[in-house]
Amino acid sequence: MPTFEIEINGQQETIEFKDDLSWGDTQRILKTCVDISDPKAMKVNIAMYQQMILQAAVIKAPIDCKNLTQLNQLPSKTVAKIMSEVMKLFPLETLITPWITAMTGEESLESLMKSMSSVP
Repeated sequence: MPTFEIEINGQQETIEFKDDLSWGDTQRILKTCVDISDPKAMKVNIAMYQQMILQAAVIKAPIDCKNLTQLNQLPSKTVAKIMSEVMKLFPLETLITPWITAMTGEESLESLMKSMSSVP
């Protein structure tokens, strides 16, 4: 499991997180945060996506990441650092690619955007 060190409340702490989420977790997160019913006007709730990924991925931390009150009380720089590390493994494009392929046959957001821009 990936780990990194971060200072929280003046102490060095270790954050440990999953390097892969379950299929059920990814589907639940995408259903909640992403609307691609119209691929040309995809809507994403990025804040909710980050929150749900963090809650699903973090295994060990000095705070309970599932407890929004505790998470919201942390300094934003601290949460941003945690998010940055976790999001390196769970960028939205990685999780949404199977949906895009199922809908369009395209393999990535980039290829989807290119194919849509070439359509008159």
